[in-house]
Amino acid sequence: MSDRRYMRELSLINRLETEKALIDTVNGVNTEVLDKIQKDFIKTFFSETRESSAVIRETLRIISSDSQTDQESVITLFRSFHTIKGLAGFVSAEMVRIISAKTELILDACVKGRLLMDDNMINIVFYSSRIIDNLCDRYQNGVSQEYLEYIKEHMGIIEEKIREVD
Repeated sequence: MSDRRYMRELSLINRLETEKALIDTVNGVNTEVLDKIQKDFIKTFFSETRESSAVIRETLRIISSDSQTDQESVITLFRSFHTIKGLAGFVSAEMVRIISAKTELILDACVKGRLLMDDNMINIVFYSSRIIDNLCDRYQNGVSQEYLEYIKEHMGIIEEKIREVD
């Protein structure tokens, strides 16, 4: 069984446990179980997000060293951001979810041939990944206002790419 499939199955089991714990909590039973499950989900979010970010960085390294971008590399990037988006949504990491979703959207346009995976796109994807990594680090220490401004600027760049597709 692949690690990803195992994580998906584990995630499903955890969701079922969470639902049961939520029902028990509503009924006034066992809040300790819910706390443990929530902490496990958050740990999984951080570890899976870091793993996906490593895949993104490696794929971008390969793309930037090749003279021609292969479709499979772009699909790998798309899937990595899709994974991060789903995990972020599950743990309510809203900024990470939004950045992932918008980056996924422009990567989908690259997969479909509506945008080119040129140096500019490589930089956009790279900075999206860096912002996500930094946000994961900063979630534990708080996010500064100046960093939020940087994120807003990057989101503007992504929005420009999305408008190119529309």
